Amino acid sequence: MIDIGSTTISQLNWQIYQRLKQALSLNLRRQIFIAVCDNQQLRNSLVENLEVDLTNTIDYTEKTPNNNKNILFVTLNLNLNNPNPVTQINQWFTENPEYKKTQEYQILGFQIIGIESLTKQPSTVQWSFISNLKKIETNLSTLESSILLWINRPWLNTIKKSAPEFWHWHTGIFEFEGDPTPIAPRKNKSSLPNQQTSKSSLSPKISPPSINTVRPLMALEQKSYTTIDVESKNLTVHLLPPAPQKLPELPIGFDQEPENTPLPKWELVELANLVWSEISRKSGEEKTSLEKQQFQILKQIQDLNKSKYPSPELAIAYQALGDFHRDRVLAGEISEQSLIIAIRAYEMVIEWTFQDTGNMSQFSPSQIPVLDILNDLATLYWMLSRQIKSSKSDSLVYLERSIILYQMAIGEINPSQEETYARLQKNLGLAYGDLANYQEAEKNWQKSVMAYQEATLYLDKVTHTQDYASTLNNLGTAYWNLAQHTQAVAHLQGAISAYTEAIDYFTPEIEPLNYAMIQNNLGIAYWNLAQFQQQP
Repeated sequence: MIDIGSTTISQLNWQIYQRLKQALSLNLRRQIFIAVCDNQQLRNSLVENLEVDLTNTIDYTEKTPNNNKNILFVTLNLNLNNPNPVTQINQWFTENPEYKKTQEYQILGFQIIGIESLTKQPSTVQWSFISNLKKIETNLSTLESSILLWINRPWLNTIKKSAPEFWHWHTGIFEFEGDPTPIAPRKNKSSLPNQQTSKSSLSPKISPPSINTVRPLMALEQKSYTTIDVESKNLTVHLLPPAPQKLPELPIGFDQEPENTPLPKWELVELANLVWSEISRKSGEEKTSLEKQQFQILKQIQDLNKSKYPSPELAIAYQALGDFHRDRVLAGEISEQSLIIAIRAYEMVIEWTFQDTGNMSQFSPSQIPVLDILNDLATLYWMLSRQIKSSKSDSLVYLERSIILYQMAIGEINPSQEETYARLQKNLGLAYGDLANYQEAEKNWQKSVMAYQEATLYLDKVTHTQDYASTLNNLGTAYWNLAQHTQAVAHLQGAISAYTEAIDYFTPEIEPLNYAMIQNNLGIAYWNLAQFQQQP
């Protein structure tokens, strides 16, 4: 065994490392290398050593008369907001123009890490990365350096199948041996992994909550919560829980008492300022189009706000503004600003709805679908909790609001809405999982498991196959995380059971990303379980 930094590696991995370093040292232009490593600790050590070994260590005396150049090998973390390695490299040169001085510097190449983190991102972000890889032939013309991509085996398989154009262009592949990054080792048979050790990025992955893109009819006026227990030869009825006696209180200053006064004008001014600030970030035709569309909505809201009495049309106008920015978020334009605009607009819809239930009753649920708006508002708060990086306390507040809103939505459901109920429980399971990262981990992971289990009872595995399978995957991940805190063997077995059922609904040809993700999750769960079962 050989030490690289503080990590001991095998003789085989050392030989692979030497071949990779030699290939990069040739300083050939526009080469694409792929390094495959499932163990993050080993990967990090190799990345650090490559950067050190390839910086200012190449002998140019026989290649060029100028052997006084500063040789650099640069490491970049993949930008998950725009997962395009070539664009990111060009951006690095823009931010560091001094390195364009070829008489002083020689950029040997760039190594890109963090690609495995894409598994935690929405499918739109993952496919954006794949799409950018497919354009590699065009994008390479803008580069003078080589690229080294660090990936794990699930992503290796995905790239092979989904980006053949990129695969055709790659120069070489270097596969390092080793197990996936494990949880921390056991102290004894009954002990759990050391919770002080940071969790691996290769822990099981989940799929994000859903936002409605099509508003179904919601018969909110049908509020029958009678308890029924029916089991017959041909029919099994799963009952929904009773509605709460009163709506949970939102910590956002909602006043649920009706008032026959218009909303304060500052709220409209605040919303308008947010909208124009977002538009100002755009340019050209896109900016002109955004200005026109949103000006019309804001003008309508302004006119309706002049009325002395609440107007149901005002709620619809606010909903239109919320839908506009929600759809932009769904299209991948995720920013703190756009999330806040959609949230503020939807909050106004909910406030108007609860303030003036008499006038609102004249509108059908398809016009003001309160249930779907509550779900979307909760999901937008969930996304905002992940978008905010500067304040842990703010993220926690947004996450707690998300959970309250999901619970409010569940309280608005009637027994005929099983599909909607399942979707809300799935989203609630994910929110509780995030909350477990902030506080009361065991308790909140248990709530996450219960929510996912509830969702699977109401999802039709025939008509909603993919949703059912992704819920099973999330259930497996919740079990896996719960196993880190209590009853490790039992909960790991629960995770394996959920993953095993989920994998039956995906094929590598049709759903390569999902198939690879669940196979990866299943492998990790088996590996963790083996660590406990190998104890004497």
